[in-house]
Amino acid sequence: MVERCMQLRITAFAGALALVFLLPACGGGGSGVAVSTQLGLATQSASQEVPEQVLRREGYRIERSDGPPNVQVRTEWRYRSPLPDEGELGVTEVRTRIIVEGRQRGSDIQQIALFNMRMRVQNEGRSESGGDFTNLDATEDFTDYVGAIAQEIRDRYEMGIRME
Repeated sequence: MVERCMQLRITAFAGALALVFLLPACGGGGSGVAVSTQLGLATQSASQEVPEQVLRREGYRIERSDGPPNVQVRTEWRYRSPLPDEGELGVTEVRTRIIVEGRQRGSDIQQIALFNMRMRVQNEGRSESGGDFTNLDATEDFTDYVGAIAQEIRDRYEMGIRME
């Protein structure tokens, strides 16, 4: 009886674990997440202002920007040329969308509201043969591209916290 109970628990755990890893990859129309990264803490003013500035400078147009209590900055799809290793996969057209989200974490010692921020990046492509855009796996070049954007946002968040 105890052995059967343990088997059921292990099976249920394995099923739940599979859902956690497989569901984000399912679904069409740009719902797949290629890269997700933590950006750290931001003050209320910086939580939206910083990603908007950085993303605009990178050529993205802001589609939506909502503020506290939950922060979200979402770009429109940006059509771009494939990065070198995306091109090697036969991709000829790429579109990317970035979503920066944050939830209030609390306040610091000076009662300044702090937000725990993260960035999700959706990346889709299609080949010469056309068809619909499909989710692309994150290549090394794409991960580097996204990492540079994330690092700039992180650095500016850290600077803002030190300045407040």
